[in-house]
Amino acid sequence: KTTSPLLGKPAGRMGKVRIHKSGKVTLKLGTVVFDVTEAADCNFLQQVVARQEDADDLYHLGDLSGRLMITPDLESLLRSVDT
Repeated sequence: KTTSPLLGKPAGRMGKVRIHKSGKVTLKLGTVVFDVTEAADCNFLQQVVARQEDADDLYHLGDLSGRLMITPDLESLLRSVDT
């Protein structure tokens, strides 16, 4: 059985965003590293909402103005398998 690296983390914290000297941005979740890149724009409005867990209320947090693509860093994953 595989357990999530996010178990036991405080609410609201998923990982660490790292900005490298080269300008490359990565996200580290547990031991897995992800590349963060800009994604293609959408032709429609996207909004972020939050739902209160113990009620049927929705809260509008804002409109999205940009998109990011998060993909696993395959080189990092392969290196971790080799060790």
